[in-house]
Amino acid sequence: MNKLNGIGIVLMMVALCLPLSVKAQGEVEFANLAVNVQMPENEEVSAAVLSSLQDRLYEAVSLNALGSTDGDSRFVILPIVNVISKNVTTSIPPQFVAEVEIAIYFADNYTRTILSQVVISKKAMDDSETKAVSKAVKSLQARDKKIKRLFDAGKKNLAEYFATHTEEIEVVGETDTDWILNDKD
Repeated sequence: MNKLNGIGIVLMMVALCLPLSVKAQGEVEFANLAVNVQMPENEEVSAAVLSSLQDRLYEAVSLNALGSTDGDSRFVILPIVNVISKNVTTSIPPQFVAEVEIAIYFADNYTRTILSQVVISKKAMDDSETKAVSKAVKSLQARDKKIKRLFDAGKKNLAEYFATHTEEIEVVGETDTDWILNDKD
């Protein structure tokens, strides 16, 4: 019985390591697609807020029928948070209003192709600039319709790509996403 369990564990580990399978009819099976959410450094937003954003994006990956991984992966989600404005209200006590834009890229790190991208604007108010920015970023929900469209467009582009290319998708150990950051300039 232990031998059978060991074989089952090995088979399960192999299945989890397969990033993507292609069905005989040319359809892509996205449930096995391993996607890594990578967080670039950001001086305007605290590490705790970025960690919360990363958790929300992993949740979004799962909600959109993709497999998530915190290891190396060919496919990446890269969010870039930009603080657009921080203003003080004239009320007493003063409040701070922060507006942020969260650009989210779904990319193939192997072919260096952006599969889809979206920019989501969020605003929040709190009693300090830092708290207002934090609240704005944390207001992004994993079930946001724009995030759903990001994944739908990315999966469509993947299906089109792999319908015309017969090579098997492999796990790529490269995690450098600077090419995405440089392309947006």
